[in-house]
Amino acid sequence: MTIWRFSLFALIGLAGCAEGLGGPGQDAPPLRQAELARGAVRVAAPDGYCIDPRSLRARFAAIARCDTLGDTANVHDAALALVTISLAPLAGAALSGDATSLAAESELLDAHQTEGLILARLRGAPLQPGFSEIYWRGMGEINDFAVGLAIYAPENSSLTRQPGAEFLDEIMQGLQRDNLQNDAGAETSDTQTSLSQRLMSLFS
Repeated sequence: MTIWRFSLFALIGLAGCAEGLGGPGQDAPPLRQAELARGAVRVAAPDGYCIDPRSLRARFAAIARCDTLGDTANVHDAALALVTISLAPLAGAALSGDATSLAAESELLDAHQTEGLILARLRGAPLQPGFSEIYWRGMGEINDFAVGLAIYAPENSSLTRQPGAEFLDEIMQGLQRDNLQNDAGAETSDTQTSLSQRLMSLFS
């Protein structure tokens, strides 16, 4: 499990571009749910997965299998994976984009679209040793925020194939369900950054 704990900690560094203070200290227990964007968006981890409290930023959270975070009681049959959730304020703009826009520096292998999510299967540099070079990104919308999802899994994991897209869609459905009436207090952008730049910041 060491590689996964190290890699998750590396993910926290990727969240440094997000605004706001960091989450609780390293000794804080893993979480089953958390709030982002000053409570505007609620995030609940799927069964077998937990939110790493060290990863929490104002608009970012990382999710991993619970035992990789020290919680061995809630693993169930969950597959090893790291999932990131990022938010970017839409500030009244309409969400636009396609799978190509999710690829950025990566090679686009496949694309899907569900009712609430645009999905891209990509090939790029592995996040850390032990991760596959193939991963999924997704983009949707919740409470006037663009939502960026990504899932990283070990080499040869089924989550690098269609089940990875299905898992991100499951997470997005949970976000939509949990935030159906949670639109109070949503943040607005105080910058002139273009919508396209804000969307790409979800994965920078």
